[in-house]
Amino acid sequence: MSYTDYISNYQIIIFFAMLISVVGDVKHHRKLRILSYFLIFTTIFELGIANIQWYLQHRNHEAFFINAHGCILFYYLIFRKEHNSKLLEWLMKLWIIISLIYAITVEITDKTILTYTLGLILIAAVILSMFKKLIIASPYKNIWKNYKFWLGVSILSFLACSFPLLVFLDLLVINDSVELAFFDLLTVGNVILSMGYLISAIMLWKQR
Repeated sequence: MSYTDYISNYQIIIFFAMLISVVGDVKHHRKLRILSYFLIFTTIFELGIANIQWYLQHRNHEAFFINAHGCILFYYLIFRKEHNSKLLEWLMKLWIIISLIYAITVEITDKTILTYTLGLILIAAVILSMFKKLIIASPYKNIWKNYKFWLGVSILSFLACSFPLLVFLDLLVINDSVELAFFDLLTVGNVILSMGYLISAIMLWKQR
């Protein structure tokens, strides 16, 4: 198999989202925004490091672990100004410490997802807090023009699609049909998430 055989549709969408975000920032003569840095980061891992590691070693657990946790950190940096919860802020700092300890002390495998799952749940809480703020503080029509709204919706949709797999991963090995169904659901979640990135990039492109 060639390298291109390992590229998924959602990864191609992420690549175009990255291009739109970066080109939009450059075209409008502004510094790269946090979304552009995030999309560059995840594109490097999704299309580069993770696929290359899988192509060479037939495993990419380490690349997935770094990319997944890096995404959580970037999500928080993007949304951190949109909530007023000190508790969530402290929980996020605690999560960073726990994730570092976890990465150092635990062997990274395809089932090393505990801290990633906890991180996604924390980000979901941050996004829901942001939604509350947007709905109360902003005119209804402006919500649809806010790139963070679309990014938040896509992340929550991805969490909904991936949560069964994240929670019941250890049980799936005894039922192949259920495993395939859950992975199909995860694929849908990845596409929705990447489309959220794309829409967010387009929303930022339109901003002057």
